[in-house]
Amino acid sequence: VNPAFTRMTGYAADEVIGKTPRILQGPKSDKLELARLSKALRNWESCEVTTINYKKNGDEFWINFSISPVVDGKGLFTHWISIERDVTQRKNDEQQRNILQATLQNSLNEIYIFDFETFEFIYVNKGALLNLGYSDDEIKTLTPLDLKPDFTATSFKQLIVPLVNNEKEKIIFFTDHKRKDGSLYPVEIHLQLVTEGNSKRFLAIVLDITERKISEEKVIKLNEAIAKSEKFFKGVIESSDDMITVIDPAGKTIYASPAVSKKFGYSHEEYLNINLADILHPDDVLIMQEFLVKIMMHPGVPMECPLIRERKKDGTYMWVEGTLTNFLETGGINAIVANFRDVTERKKSADERENITADLIHRNKDLEQFSYIVSHNMRSPVADIIGLCNVLQKDHLTEVFKSKIVSGLSSSVNMLDDVFKDLNNILKVREGVNENRQKVSFTKLIDNIILSIGSVIEKEKAIILLDFSAVDEMVTIKTYLHSIFYNLITNSLKYRAADISPVIKISSQQSNGKIVLFFNDNGIGIDLKKSGNNVFGLYKRFHTTVAEGKGMGLYMVKTQVESIGGKISITSAVNKGTAFKIEFAT
Repeated sequence: VNPAFTRMTGYAADEVIGKTPRILQGPKSDKLELARLSKALRNWESCEVTTINYKKNGDEFWINFSISPVVDGKGLFTHWISIERDVTQRKNDEQQRNILQATLQNSLNEIYIFDFETFEFIYVNKGALLNLGYSDDEIKTLTPLDLKPDFTATSFKQLIVPLVNNEKEKIIFFTDHKRKDGSLYPVEIHLQLVTEGNSKRFLAIVLDITERKISEEKVIKLNEAIAKSEKFFKGVIESSDDMITVIDPAGKTIYASPAVSKKFGYSHEEYLNINLADILHPDDVLIMQEFLVKIMMHPGVPMECPLIRERKKDGTYMWVEGTLTNFLETGGINAIVANFRDVTERKKSADERENITADLIHRNKDLEQFSYIVSHNMRSPVADIIGLCNVLQKDHLTEVFKSKIVSGLSSSVNMLDDVFKDLNNILKVREGVNENRQKVSFTKLIDNIILSIGSVIEKEKAIILLDFSAVDEMVTIKTYLHSIFYNLITNSLKYRAADISPVIKISSQQSNGKIVLFFNDNGIGIDLKKSGNNVFGLYKRFHTTVAEGKGMGLYMVKTQVESIGGKISITSAVNKGTAFKIEFAT
């Protein structure tokens, strides 16, 4: 054995001389090749074999070896000469080529190789043949032009110019392939020019894009439908008087329909930079906060928003109502969608109806009071006057008797005059509603009242405590507010408890857009269970033995409070004092 054998197998010469080649064979050695070798050895014939052998360390390697018998001078076979070559790399290359060939052949993509000059097909894989319907022999008589009805020889040559001139390594284009049966299918073609030495050929990888085209057409139709739908709804939204806004999780408005700018007076950009809380009426902020908490708890559910006021660009407020839906957890939206409308005119109409209704109710009560006065307070003195006049017409009346009758007439006339005066005072309250309103300070008004009745306060040792820290003024009719305060304070002094000094507490509060006044005293109180329905009635008295009066005071207080847009309520208990609560809308 020569040194090359030792390098190839790892065996030294002394390890193999005298032994057969079987020491190099193993599990993967080709049995057929070895059988052919054995036969040649038996017959003293030359033979060439390629198989797997094993090195001394067990590594496999491919070997090609040939044997030839050696003849002596007498013509007898004496021994063999063997020449071995390691062909492992060659065999590995062959295996790779076979794998590549199988991969190309079985690829679902169509693979074509065609001649640079004639364009005739040199190779077409199985995937292409199956799709086209041609046999291998049939396809090799064709060229790409036979498969591409969109191309002529001229247009195809023009297409491949960038490849021929080495301007591009690859070109990609789209066309239709024609099957053997004449049907067409869309394809995407990747074409390149492969050069090996002086040999040139074209390699085309073709993708059948039928499914892609169908999907693309579906997407196109779907997009067209969506675009049409979007255009329709956009048109509806933009032509609607309803205002639509979209608010992101951070509370920023990211969309506002054209009606928003139209109604509020802001430009689109200005409104998008406005925080809702900044344009809410102060009295509606808490209402809106509570409502937002509510819709956060009900994702995806449209919820009616309470009636609120929002400030327009000109500073005036607009009443709005609408629906808010929490889509913060809905993919693709992730926002709150608000649909609302301007109901200012409707609210004004409703307020006017409410005021008219309240006024009618009040007028009806006034008529009832007038009816009461006419039927009760006027009937008695009128009847007395008529009776006494009838007596005066009789003859033979003594002067003493006539004097008594005249005295009776005078008393009845005075009673009738008092009734007319009361009616006149009530009518004056109605007329006074048209007085100019002005800003009135509660503290100054009560200071003036205290000054005017200072002697009474000092006599009764009364204590008057004021707290107008919350709100000390309002725009109203001054004479009415003075009369209200005066009557309530003097009533507290008049109906004081006998054993303690009177304590009168007057305070204010601002709540939910209203100014609230509180009057509290420690007087003798009123039994509301017994007289609650008549507290503010005309000529209603509850403590006839304690102080003089006609039952006009509280009636006038209630009438004046309601005339300037307020309402009054009372809580009281016998010997525990009385509390009045008066509310005025701001």
